Amino acid sequence: MSGQKMSCANNIKRYVEAVLSNTSILLLDEVTGGLDFEVEGVVQEALDILRLGRSTIIIARRLSLIRNADYIAVMEVGQLVEMGTHEELLAIDGLYAELLKCE
Repeated sequence: MSGQKMSCANNIKRYVEAVLSNTSILLLDEVTGGLDFEVEGVVQEALDILRLGRSTIIIARRLSLIRNADYIAVMEVGQLVEMGTHEELLAIDGLYAELLKCE
């Protein structure tokens, strides 16, 4: 990772930690939208730590952000179409698995 990207990633990580460190519920909507994959990885690490012991709802198009979730709900055109863990959703080979293959 370049020096400039590392600095940006560190700033984002510090910001996320500062803003979210005292909450019991996290609601995150496209928190990594617009970030490149290197910076997203740094943010993902911070979020993995911050969500411990908290109820967390993550709305994401990049499925890499939700793989470690305890439970995943898949929506399509405003309708709930699948629910389960990452492994369960892969096993049923439905929309979640299809979207993951496209990522």
